[in-house]
Amino acid sequence: MLDFFELLGQSLNYDERKIDRTIAGKYIISTCYTIDFGYETAILDNNNAYPVERYHNKELAIAGHIKWVEIAPTLSTINRLSVFTEDDDVEAESLGSETITLEPMNDEKIKILMR
Repeated sequence: MLDFFELLGQSLNYDERKIDRTIAGKYIISTCYTIDFGYETAILDNNNAYPVERYHNKELAIAGHIKWVEIAPTLSTINRLSVFTEDDDVEAESLGSETITLEPMNDEKIKILMR
């Protein structure tokens, strides 16, 4: 039987929670199940990881990952994270107008982070 700390350690393992991790231009797109918010996609730039969208289920997370991989290379800024709405038919809505300027990664940093 697993104790609490073994269970917690397993849930923190990124490889087990990962949907996909993809190089998209000079950014990395990471989609995984997060312990606190569920399925989520983040854009990793030279400075940080910025969650950009959350999903109700794994199927939406897979589709969202593909979408962000396609559009990320064209981005220089992103808006604050989107959140669930009360209406299940609507996937997300914007939290506000805060804009984050992305700083592209160099190839060496991308290689290190993709190991």
